[in-house]
Amino acid sequence: MKKTNKISKKEYINRIILTVIYVILGTLIIIFRDSWIDYLHLVVGIPVFVLAIHSLYVDVFNKTYKEIHNKIGYDIAKIAISCIIIFVHKDSIYITCILWGMLAIFNASFSLSKSFYLMHKKSYFLFTLLLAVTEITFAIILIINPLEHVMFHIILLGVEFILDGVRNILVLVHTRLPIDKEELED
Repeated sequence: MKKTNKISKKEYINRIILTVIYVILGTLIIIFRDSWIDYLHLVVGIPVFVLAIHSLYVDVFNKTYKEIHNKIGYDIAKIAISCIIIFVHKDSIYITCILWGMLAIFNASFSLSKSFYLMHKKSYFLFTLLLAVTEITFAIILIINPLEHVMFHIILLGVEFILDGVRNILVLVHTRLPIDKEELED
């Protein structure tokens, strides 16, 4: 029998809403990529802020602060960096790109750690490793020459949101809601 994960109805609905937001935002970013350059600090900063707030809420709600390896400090750092991105206006594109690249490196470091863990467990790790190395490479390129590569990264941001939405859909397909009170207690 195929194993599925169980989540609450509220979490299921939250994931559906988040998935729709990801796909719509990603599509809008790609379609209107030329229009976003003057508002790059908002296009990058607001989604990072919202997602970091959401992640912090989930972490606090699930009480992950009780675990040694939690993301609460990282979530707070992302909120602070996103606020800097949103509210800094002088040399906004340059500063936004550098901070965006740094956030990408930090995000990729988690994927890199996960790939080493998967390698240790003799599990499939190659895709995660390639994704992390690619993200670090693109982030370094963005940091070194932000003004030349910003449009490419705006398109990547849109693609990333769409792929995150697709990933959420795949997770939801393999997740089921508890059916009765007995299953809720399991």
